[in-house]
Amino acid sequence: MRKFGYYWDDDQLEEMRKLYVDENKTASEVAKALSLASRNVVLRQAQKRGWQHHEPPPKPPKPVKEPRRRPPPKRAPPPIVAQEPARPARPVPFLSRRFGQCAWILVEGAAPMCCGQPTVTGSSWCPAHYKRAFQPKKSRAA
Repeated sequence: MRKFGYYWDDDQLEEMRKLYVDENKTASEVAKALSLASRNVVLRQAQKRGWQHHEPPPKPPKPVKEPRRRPPPKRAPPPIVAQEPARPARPVPFLSRRFGQCAWILVEGAAPMCCGQPTVTGSSWCPAHYKRAFQPKKSRAA
C-alpha cells in the first residue's frame, strides 16, 4: 500500500479531461473547478496521460514599426564676438543686480560685486564674460 499519493477514479479523470482538453480551460481553472490543491495536479495528469491542450489560434503578427529617427544634432549657438566690456563707473552689488545684468563676480568678500553689463540672451553673463566662462574644447593632437 502506498503511503503518499492520490488515487484517481475514472469519473474524476474523465471530468478533468473534459475540462482541460474539450473545453480548453487552463490548468488553474480546472484545478479550481475540481477543488484540487494546485494546477500542478492537473498538469501532471495531463502529461502522464498524454492529453494535448488545444492552443488558441495564433495572433496576427504586430505591424512592424519604423525605427525612430534621431533628431538632428543640436547646432552650437553662433560664436559670440567678445569685446572687453565697458566697465561701469562702479560695480553693481550682486544682490542688487537686475534681470539682464551680468553676474560675473568682480570683487569677492562680504558684499560681492558683479559686472552689471547687459547679458547674452539666455545667459547670466555679458558677451566678454560668457566667452571666458565657456571656452571651446581644444582638439586632441594624435
